[in-house]
Parts: sequence; C-alpha cells; structure tokens
Amino acid sequence: MPQSSTMNFLHTLSTVLFIVSFLPFTRAKPDTYIIHMDPSAMPKAFSSHHSWYFSMLSSISDTSEAASASSTVTSKHLYTYTHSINGFSATLTLSELESLKKSFGYLSFTRDRPLTVHTTHTSQFLGLNSVSGAWTAPNYGEDVIIGIVDSGIWPESESYSDEGIAQVPTRWKGKCESGTNFNSSFCNKKLIGARFYNKGLLSSHPKLTIPMNSPRDINGHGTHTSSIAAGNSAKGASYFGYASGTANGMAPRAHIAMYKVVWRYGTYTSDVLAAIDQAIQDGVDILSLSLGLSVDNNVLDDDPIAVATFAAMEKGIFIAASAGNDGPLYWSLVNGAPWMLTVAAGSIDREFDGILTLGNGVQITFESLYPGNFSRNQMPLVVMDECASVEELRQVRNNIIVCKDHLSISDQVENAESAMVTAAVFISNYSYLSELYTRSSFPAAFIGLDDGQTVIDYIKQNSDPRGRFQFRKTSIGTKPAPKVDAYSSRGPFLSCPNVLKPDILAPGSLVLASWSPVSEVTKVGSHPLFSKFNLLSGTSMAAPHAAGVAALVKRAHPDWSPATIRSAIMTTANPFDNNLSPIKDVSNFNQPASPLDIGAGHINPIKALDPGLVYDATPQDYMKLLCAMNYTSKKIRMFTKLSHDCMNRSLDLNYPAFIAFFNDDGLSTSADKFEQEFQRTVTNVGKGGKAYTAKVTGMDGIKVMVEPPKLVFKQKYEKQSYKLRLEGPKLLKKDVIFGALSWRDDAVNPISILPFAISSSPSPSSSLALGLRLTKQQLELEKMSAHLSKTDSEVSSLSQSSPARSDRRQVYYVQSPSRDSHDGEKTTNSFHSTPVLSPMGSPPHSHSNSSLGPHSSRESSSTRLSGSMKPQRKHDGSRKGRKPWKEFDAIEEEGLLDGDGAHQDFHRRRCYFLAFVVGFFVLFTTFSLILWGASRPQKPKITMKSISFNEFRVHAGTDSSGVSTEMVTMNCTVKLTYRNTATFFGVHVTSTPLDLSYSQLTVATGTMRKFYQSRKSQRALTVVMLGSQIPLYGGGASLGSLNGAPTQPVPLTLNFIVRSRAYVLGKLVKPKFYKRIECSVTMNPMKMSRAISLKNKCIYS
Repeated sequence: MPQSSTMNFLHTLSTVLFIVSFLPFTRAKPDTYIIHMDPSAMPKAFSSHHSWYFSMLSSISDTSEAASASSTVTSKHLYTYTHSINGFSATLTLSELESLKKSFGYLSFTRDRPLTVHTTHTSQFLGLNSVSGAWTAPNYGEDVIIGIVDSGIWPESESYSDEGIAQVPTRWKGKCESGTNFNSSFCNKKLIGARFYNKGLLSSHPKLTIPMNSPRDINGHGTHTSSIAAGNSAKGASYFGYASGTANGMAPRAHIAMYKVVWRYGTYTSDVLAAIDQAIQDGVDILSLSLGLSVDNNVLDDDPIAVATFAAMEKGIFIAASAGNDGPLYWSLVNGAPWMLTVAAGSIDREFDGILTLGNGVQITFESLYPGNFSRNQMPLVVMDECASVEELRQVRNNIIVCKDHLSISDQVENAESAMVTAAVFISNYSYLSELYTRSSFPAAFIGLDDGQTVIDYIKQNSDPRGRFQFRKTSIGTKPAPKVDAYSSRGPFLSCPNVLKPDILAPGSLVLASWSPVSEVTKVGSHPLFSKFNLLSGTSMAAPHAAGVAALVKRAHPDWSPATIRSAIMTTANPFDNNLSPIKDVSNFNQPASPLDIGAGHINPIKALDPGLVYDATPQDYMKLLCAMNYTSKKIRMFTKLSHDCMNRSLDLNYPAFIAFFNDDGLSTSADKFEQEFQRTVTNVGKGGKAYTAKVTGMDGIKVMVEPPKLVFKQKYEKQSYKLRLEGPKLLKKDVIFGALSWRDDAVNPISILPFAISSSPSPSSSLALGLRLTKQQLELEKMSAHLSKTDSEVSSLSQSSPARSDRRQVYYVQSPSRDSHDGEKTTNSFHSTPVLSPMGSPPHSHSNSSLGPHSSRESSSTRLSGSMKPQRKHDGSRKGRKPWKEFDAIEEEGLLDGDGAHQDFHRRRCYFLAFVVGFFVLFTTFSLILWGASRPQKPKITMKSISFNEFRVHAGTDSSGVSTEMVTMNCTVKLTYRNTATFFGVHVTSTPLDLSYSQLTVATGTMRKFYQSRKSQRALTVVMLGSQIPLYGGGASLGSLNGAPTQPVPLTLNFIVRSRAYVLGKLVKPKFYKRIECSVTMNPMKMSRAISLKNKCIYS
C-alpha cells in the first residue's frame, strides 16, 4: 500500500496547508457593537435605561480565560443612546453578543464600522448677496442653529467671529466642552457649542494616544465645512493668491454647533451616533453630515446614521448629507435615506489657471493651483513619451518634460515627483481629471489631446524648443457652469431604489473656505505650506452648502417640516447651466446629466424661499415605505421606536421626484409593455388662490399622463392630489430615459419642477444597462481615488489602509469556462465562478448561475459562496442532472491481467495514474503554499535607528496671510532599517511623508523614495527632513530661544506610515502591509549634529 500512503500523505499535507492559511483570520477577539433595544421592555426595577443596560452587560460579561481579567462593565460600555436610537454601544466578545441576543428587549445589533469623510465665490454663484433677497428676507439665517458632525473647529478663524450675530437662542441646551488647547471661552454667539467623541475609536485602538483630545480641529475638514454652511464674512480670503476676496457662509448669521467625531486615526459609527444623539438633545435645527459608510456597507436598516437621522427628522431637524465621492458609477451613492437631503457635487463658474507659452508665442491655458514661484524665463521642452522610467526622467529633470498619453496620469505624476523634475506637461484625453492634480508639488500642466498635439508639433518643428509657465490666474464667469463632477456618487440608492437619489446638486469643486492653519495645505517640492483658507473638492463641500440654504428657508418658514424644506429646495432647483442648456456630466464627455447624476438640478436659494407648491411627508409616510420594503417589525421599531402593524404600506412615497423600473428580463419583445402609476399630494404655500397646469418634458418613447392636468387652489395651505401614469415598451431605445414634470402658473412660469427617470432594473446588476461607462476614465478615477481622499482629509486615506474584510477569510476561485466575456465590465452581482475543489474530491461539477439581488451584492464573495467548496452529491454518489462518474476498476476489463504484456500494461497504467496524481498534488501543494504565504500577515520589520539635528532656529516672521508669529526653520536626518521578512516574495515599499511636529504643528517633513525589497533581505535608509519658516501660531510661546537657538530641550513627535505591496503569481494576489511609526524625540540644543538613538522611543502599530 505504499502508493495509497503517499497519496494520503499528499492529500493530508495539502489540506493542512490550505486550512492553516485561514488560521490567522479565525482568532476571536472583542469587537464594538451598537445594540438596539426596545425601551418599553425595561423592567420597573430600573430607574433609567442606562442602569438597565449596565445591568445587562454585567450579567453577560465573559469570565472565560479568553476575556481580559481587568475587563469591567464600565470599560465595555461606550455610549447610551436615548434620542437618536434606543440602545447602547459596547465592546463584546462573540459569546457575550450571543448571550445579549437572548436578553428581553433586544432588537438587533450593528457592528461598529469606520466611516470616511467625503471631501468664497460660491455664495455669489448661487445668487446670495445683500440685495437679492435670499439673504435679506430670512435675515441671513439668524436664530437658526446648524449642527456640524465633522473633525472639529478652529475657533480663532475670522469665520467664527460673532460680530453682528444675535444672542444665543434660549432653547439651546448645548455647551462647549474643554479639552486639549480648547476651553469654553472659545465659544461665542456664533460658535455656541463644541463637543468631541472618540470612545468608539479608542475601543478599536486601545493603545492609541490622541494628542488633540478636544473640539479643536487640526485636520481642517470640519473648519472648512462649517464655514461653508454658516461662516461669518472673512475678508482677505485666498489660496496663495488664487480666489481672492471675501469668504461668506451660506447662512452667515446662523449659529454653529460642532460635534467632533473625525480623527486622524479614523471615524467610527458609534461616535457619530453619539454626536447625533447629543445634537438632537441640544436642540439643533439643521444637521450637516459630510461623511458616511462605504457603498458596500450602506444598508439602510444596518446603517446607524440612517436610523439616527430618522429620529432627528421626527424631531423636526433637517438633515443634509453628502452623496459620496465614488462616482461616476451608478449605484455608488450613500446617505440615500428618504428622510435626508442627499447632495451631489458640481462645479461653479470659476477657474484657476496657468499658462504655458511656447517659444513661437502660442499660449495654452490649463487648470492649476500651483502655489510656488516659477521662473518666467523660457526652458527647454523635452518629450519623454510614456514617462515610465524614473531614472530617465532624472537625467532630463532640469527641463520641461512632456509626457504623452500612453500611461495613466497617476503613474506619470508619481514618476515625475520621484524624479524631482523641474516642470512637466501631461497630455491626456481625459484632461478633466487634472483637477485632482491641480495642486501638484511641482509646476505641471494637464492638457487635452488637441493642445498636446500643438506642443508636440512645435517641438518637432524646432531644433531648440522652449516654453515658460505662468501661474495664479483666477477667472470668474466661466461657461458652462455648473457641471456635475466625475467623483460625485450617482444613484439609485442601493437600499431604497424606489426613491430617486441624489436630491440636489450643490457647489462641491474647489470651494474656498476657512482651514486649520496647523494642517498642511499643499507642498512645493518637499516643503509643506500652510494657510488659513483652503480650496477643497468633494460632496463634503456640497452638503454644507445645502445645509446653509436649508437654514435660510427654515428662518423664512420656521413652521415648515424637514420634508417641506427639502421639497422647496428640490422643486425650485435649476436643471440648466449658465448657458441655459441642460447641466452637463463631465464624466460622460459633457453629455446632459440625468437625475441619477444631479437629482432635481442645481440648488437655487432665492427660489427655494418661495416654492409655490410643496410635497410634505410625515414619519407615518416613511413607515409605510419601510413596511412596503418588507422590513420586519423589529427592524421598523429600530427606526420608529414604536410597534407598527404595517396594515398600510406603499412604495409610492409623497416625494418630489419619480423613478420607475421597467424590469426587462431579456426576453421582452417590442409588443411587451410596462405601466406604472404614481400619486402625489401637493400643498399650496403661495399667496392666495392660484391655478397650475402640468407640462412634461423629455421622456422619449414614453407616454406620460397627468390626471388632472390642472390644479386650482382657492387658498393658501390647500392640498390637492394628482396621478402620474407612465406607459411604454419594455424594449426601450435607451437604457435610461429621463425628463421632468413641471407645474406652471397662469404666467407660464415653471413653479414646481419634478425630475423622473426610468431604467431597466431596480438592482445593481443593471449597472451596464444604466449606461455604466467603465472606460479608461473610470480606471483613472479608481487609481486616483486615494489622491482625492488625501485632498479631502487624511482620515479617509488612513481608513483605506485598514485590511479589507475579505482578507480575514480568503477563498480562491478560477474562471468558469461558461462565463460570458465581459472583461471590461465591473460588477459583483452576476457572475459565474467555480471553486477550486480538493484534488481528491469529486470531479468538477456545474454550479447554478443565479443572479444575485441587491442584498447578496453587499456580501463578500466568500460569504456568498460559503460552503460551496464541498461538491453537492446525491446519496447514491451521483450528481443532480448528470450521469454518475464511472468508477475506476483495474480488473473490470476482460483479459487485463492475462499474460506478461497485460501485466506490464497494468503497471504502466498504474504508473501513469500515480504520476498524474503525484504531479497534480505537487502542483496543488505548491500553489497552496504560495497562496498560504501570500495570505499570511507578513510583518516587514522596520527599526528606527537615530535622528540628528543639523539646524533648529526660532525667529520672528509673518505667515502667508501677513499674520505675525514665531517661526521655526530646521533640518535633520533620520536613519532606519527596513527588513522584508517574507519567505515567498519581495515587496514594493512606499511611505507617507515623514512628519516631525511640535505641539501638533508640523515643523519638518521628509520623503522616503519608493524602492523594491527582495525576500528575506534588509536595507538601511536615510531620510532628510526640512522645515523652512514654519509658523508656530502661539505654539512658540513656551519655546524659549536665545539668538534663534532654543534654550531648552524641545519635545517633538515623528510619525509616518510605511506601505509595502507584493505581487504574487503575476498580480493574481496583491497583499498589502502597513506599518505606522510614531517616535517621541527630544531635540537637545547641546547635542546638535549628533546622532540621537531612537531605540525604545518609537511605537510600531
């Protein structure tokens, strides 16, 4: 039986190796959960829900050896929620969670998950000025309180001056919490509340030390969004000379309450939920949310933000939320709950340009925000085609490099930065993507193919081609504007496709607003630049615009419900640009944008104050919708906090928009029809009686009927209902058809415009039918999404560094031969895959190819196909729908053992068979070893060696805006070693800039060059860190100096992240490894130019 033993050994080895690869991901550990409870179930013995929850946690506390001996109920409990939801958040083991589920009153749980933030002339572009009426009529939003849930606030900014601001409303119950470099005295009549929340963050990172543990903003994002919504007038605003003028918020006299939940190390739902809970109790009127879950996790009944904002809506609080920055793919929208205003992002009529002047006098204009000074002298132009080689670029770095459209822009820019070129021109067919690189660290022009050909032709025709750059040009009144930007997430909303989303388009691109002066804005070369104002892009910027406009409407109509305010904003939106043409979609080659891109259109504050007709919705209407979505009574109670019998249910919410799906199953003929009917109830909020006539535009090939076609109102606040009926063929000429219904008064003016869209199917599997444009521009956007995240906030880029959930449980699949060829399609909802079977199992079998619905699409591939690794058999050993496999029997064939030839033939066959089996198992085992090695959490070892200070000088100076302050100039050298411990592969290593800070202020930065480290090898690295005239803004008060030299040791903090990526089996497996390093360093003025050891001074996480 030696062959059998060998086979068993190989089978056992391969199985063990495969199982071992999963062991690192199966270790249980406590996690943070948000628990929803039924408040009516609280026993009478408890005086409060808080004490009930504490008692419950005490009864289920895990006392096993796996639990920490020091674990207590107090340490487990994070927050008790009473206004946004009924329940609490706590850190629990799986066994404790299972025990909790058995408790009386338990409804459901949600795992605490990280969120990302979605990252001035805009007020004039929206028509807000002192004579338009949109500001004067509602008195600039006076007495309205806007709550901002974000990264904190920089209270010293001029945007938070309380000059001209009314007294704090007596209904306000909030306060200003003290913390690091922040106390209650920073609040005034403008900034009336400031709180901070990080228990969820600390629960996920228990060893983390938060340096700025207070509402103070050292990120900048919260300062930016809050000043957009309600910042007071700030004169002299600019971005290093660009966009100069006065920055005003949308509602400049409204009050601001800041709830800090966004931290440098992450943002968690438990903290956001606590902030919303407190904002409801404090008494805010408007909530602005510029953050959200990822698209994959954005399930309505599993989204604590959606549940919490339902409670806020019930209390009369209006919610404006960003749609997300995952466009232009359809179904990419987040924050799409029907009770929110979901805001998309568009451009405004302002451009920031640079000029490339060729030696023949031809000028080419391009978008740029380069802040540095650049020689006006002409420089040689050199064409480098793909710009793929860093070494080749270094050889010609002192010229203006021209890169052709052969490689992705992101790779070309990265290579040019690594080569430290003096200047560059990037030619691309998708030059609109240049906005993501307008603030490049070196002079750069991003131009289209036509302008690029002009440059190339000039170079070819001249023996000494030259050119020069000019920067800092701001143009106002550019056309067309607005346009919907490529990054803005598109509808429909995956969890509630029957309500058209997004709702509105608002300014989101390159918006100028206040900024935290200690947060780096950009760089010139390796030198960081700081400013009190910043230009940012993202739906993060669009949401506070809408929140500010809502505050103006709320001030003008204090008795209006959140749904009525939303209706006023939507029905008065402008679907046309400043050329009076339909708003364009940048990502679709400037074709007209659909309601899935822009909702009702561009926000119009002036008209929103007097909408004429409005569509209201009550909490009961939303309950009917949830019932129609087949939510269980427990799920509905999470939202409503009350039991609901669901006797009345309807997907047809009284919403100022329509969306229909014709459900083409692929078998429809030209004779097949679809029909759908909507009913709406509208309220006249205009003065006196009036008549309105219906008019439909667009909707090619669809019959639209409105009954009645005319509405006659006799008095204000009168209600009338109408029906809208759609009829058309299932086989439409277009996959998305859109149009609008407008109600016009006797003067034929469009008073109320409602968008509607028709698409093929209410599931993401129809993304292609919805016109999904997955071409080179999409691939560019995906590659550059990290850049946009970095622009919007450091938090979002850090959140991306967390391991993907699927990494915890890896299952590998091979392509099924039956799969259709859709290489260019990016969809996770309908696919054919065949699991890799055990070699000793049954032969491969056919899996059913079912199209996964919306809920399935949100699961990881390993979850959707869990258990599919085992072949399905009948009890007789055959497989359903197929003939049984014939058993292998060596003596079944007649005469097989007769004679020596037969005996040799038998042995030959057996050897062939065994050779095949052994070879197969060797290959499988090798493949398993490679996958196992790739899946292991390899931890490259980084050792910080020393730091030496060559210069550290403190001197007086002024920042870029003219503010006098102490400044520091320094340079130092950091030495470290990098060891790749991986057995199977080498790694490509990059890092974030090394950041050296003093009292939260970055005083020096350095860059580690990208390199490749082979397996089981080590190298020594040296990084030079520089800081030139860095403003300290009061941080230098405790920094004594004599003739520029510090008189005492200076405590500093060094931190950066090292990223390592491997490519296994080509690029089949691409494991990523991240290491965060934070070192406590003391600069001793008596030990200049000496190496200071960093041993035992660094934390590696």
